[in-house]
Amino acid sequence: MASVASKNMWLRRQQCPCGDWKCYVTYEGDAEETSIVSQIVKTESHQSQDMVAPYVGMVFKTDDDAFEYYGNFARKNGFSIRKERSRLSPQLGIYKRDFVCYRSGFAPARKKLSGEHHRDRKSVRCGCDAKMYLSKEVIDGVSQWFVVQFSNVHNHELLEDDQVRLLPAYRKINEADQERILLLSKAGFPIHRIVKVLELEKGIQGGQLPFLERDVRNFVQNRKKVVQENDALLNEKRENDTMELLEACKATKEADQDFVYDFTVDQNDKTLIRFMKGRCPQTILSDLDPRLRDAITSELPSTKHVTSIWNILPKVGIAANLQNERHQEIQCQYMHMKTCLPIEEHSRQILTPFAFNSLQQELIVSMQYAASEMANGSYVVRHFRKIDGESLVIWIPEDEQIHCSCKEFESSGILCRHALRVFIDKNYFQLPEKYFLSRWRRESSLMFYDDHSVQDKDDEWFQEFQSLTETLFAESSITKERSDYIRRELTKELTRLLNEIRDMPENDGAPMDFTLTPTD
Repeated sequence: MASVASKNMWLRRQQCPCGDWKCYVTYEGDAEETSIVSQIVKTESHQSQDMVAPYVGMVFKTDDDAFEYYGNFARKNGFSIRKERSRLSPQLGIYKRDFVCYRSGFAPARKKLSGEHHRDRKSVRCGCDAKMYLSKEVIDGVSQWFVVQFSNVHNHELLEDDQVRLLPAYRKINEADQERILLLSKAGFPIHRIVKVLELEKGIQGGQLPFLERDVRNFVQNRKKVVQENDALLNEKRENDTMELLEACKATKEADQDFVYDFTVDQNDKTLIRFMKGRCPQTILSDLDPRLRDAITSELPSTKHVTSIWNILPKVGIAANLQNERHQEIQCQYMHMKTCLPIEEHSRQILTPFAFNSLQQELIVSMQYAASEMANGSYVVRHFRKIDGESLVIWIPEDEQIHCSCKEFESSGILCRHALRVFIDKNYFQLPEKYFLSRWRRESSLMFYDDHSVQDKDDEWFQEFQSLTETLFAESSITKERSDYIRRELTKELTRLLNEIRDMPENDGAPMDFTLTPTD
């Protein structure tokens, strides 16, 4: 039996066994209600004519398609659904699916232990019989799902459009909103302020978001819990790796008495393993891991840290990074100042012409914007003529981090006019280095360093090596065939040269360190 709304009254109705959701059984004594029921059914039919109701015999390619279809039908008709039972067979796998109304069944009684207090929350389940059952059949080798039973009879009130969107099944936080919520939370925004900011950005009235404030709070808490769990797993993995290394050292010691190792445990129960009888290696070859670089510099100050060229080349633009200083000076001649701002002059010395022109245009347009500081230190930036379309700029002074809701920097790597407006208002004469990405810098990020003495750039050997390298990679980058050939042959040649060098006697000259200049 189901109740049908009619302004000031509710009428009961029962679906006909034929399975048609529009067909209902009429009982004796209900004649006075017949005309009203017919009118209501016609109204519902007109409102739902854009979407056909499920029916017995309806076919879907997958059970997920069926669930999505039934879910869309449910939302249009004022309720939501959930998955209930499924049946499994060795031949077909899952071959039956039951989808029911969210108020189907009854909540199991909770056993309260003595001395414990539980919130007495009422269950929404009331034994509703609305359902759609599916069965899978394989026809000519193709699996199909058929509706074998359907009922649209509800024993509860169906919700209006402005109410049904608040059901848990439809309160979803999409990926873009998740990123914004996490960013605002990191900036110190309370939950209620995060909700207000999202409403402001979307230009909607309060309470019209597709999720509630408690959904935002639960999402932030769950994400923090996930981060904590991941950190714990990472620490556990590091400890396991250390123990495995110790076991390997013990096994090696048993097999080779000349093998020597030692280890200590610090106040934080961290294990430091020592090899080579206390002597430090002369050279360590590694990739571009900055943490490893810092560890070698700190723990092994007399060791030369060398980064493999094959780790460097894929991470930098060879054509842009191997330009010499003379070429940079020529470029500067075509990069003219337009605003006379210190930020512009500083950026002119760092950025490529294309990047500088893009930043320069944003600087010029930023003069047409006004920044209003909010109570939490963030800014709302608006154009002086446009009422709508304001952007939220989050400023984190401790780390000199700036984030704009337009996400221009995340997209192009060039700061937007809104962020530049805030930097100008804060009297910044130079932008933080982190906002000059390596791909937009004019100077070469592939440099040669010695930890103890800086190599002279005018050195003949250096100039010759740089010229050959620039020509080699410029020519090889024209086609994929050239690139594959040079990668293959250069590896062989470098290996040969390296073996010959190792056979030569060592001297006291300082080895050269191939590293990257600090980049983002």
